[in-house]
Amino acid sequence: AGSALRLRHIHIQRGIARNAVGGAILAEENSTIELTGCTIAHCASISWANNREACGGALFVSGYSNASLTDCVLHNATARTYGSDAMALGGTVLGRDHALVTMANVTISHGSVHSELNRAAGAAWVMEGFSTIVFTDSRITYANAWARLSVLGGATAHYLHSVGVLTNVEILHTRTVAYAQTVKGGCISTVQRDTRALRTR
Repeated sequence: AGSALRLRHIHIQRGIARNAVGGAILAEENSTIELTGCTIAHCASISWANNREACGGALFVSGYSNASLTDCVLHNATARTYGSDAMALGGTVLGRDHALVTMANVTISHGSVHSELNRAAGAAWVMEGFSTIVFTDSRITYANAWARLSVLGGATAHYLHSVGVLTNVEILHTRTVAYAQTVKGGCISTVQRDTRALRTR
């Protein structure tokens, strides 16, 4: 709790959180992380359990923690579930419980969420529970969301009173598939009656 991590020009790859969250980095309980000029590639949160979600293939931030990324690349991160009651959330980043995530000149590419038997949301990120993301001068490319039931936000999803501020952003080549039910927001989705959930400039 209350830890700090600062990484500069570091390459992290092939981290896997099995039946857990945060494939590369987990920040919780008032922690702070700062990444500058870093690459996170081929990381995953994977769950085989029936009732355990997969969240934050590259980065999981929760419990009033802060994450700041500058000049970084997040490539080919995924959250995947195979259990009947398990959702896949935030293929690349998951912010939960008053998290603050700030990204400047960041590329999120080939992020994915996949739920074999349940629901999925946000191949690039999911923000929930009064969390905020500030995404500036950045881009999301080739986001891929697939679920047996429904998909909420192919690239990004914001709910439970979360806030997203996107400025000078590109979102390209998003693919969203829900096999049995519905897609809500092929690219971006905001729900839970919060009209301030997404702001773009």
